[in-house]
Amino acid sequence: SPPPTVSPIAPVTGAPMRWSDPQTWGGALPARDATVVIPPGRLVLVDQDVDVRGLVVEGVLEFARRDLALSAEYVIATGNGVLRAGSASEPFAQRLVITLRGADRSANVMGAGTKVLAIEAGSPLRVKL
Repeated sequence: SPPPTVSPIAPVTGAPMRWSDPQTWGGALPARDATVVIPPGRLVLVDQDVDVRGLVVEGVLEFARRDLALSAEYVIATGNGVLRAGSASEPFAQRLVITLRGADRSANVMGAGTKVLAIEAGSPLRVKL
């Protein structure tokens, strides 16, 4: 059977939805084999390490100001999707490690192959090294 697809259950009104809160996901955190979709109008704060099959961001995925790790086969921001770790005025000073994994060389995520970190549309990715 195909891996499950998981999305936050309610639009944000005020505070962001926390990744670590099972209520964000309807009662249980996304499993390692889940494809997580953050739909438009949702703001999810990653406040713990994350390990999922895939991550598609159409809303906003923001990283809390603490050392974090994200592991997935692919991470894609599409449409107006935003991946945010800090800002120009308040840079992210913590450690964020994104690990792209996957051994299936026949996989083809959006025509880009395997282990994909991509922005399909929307704002350009700004990386400060």
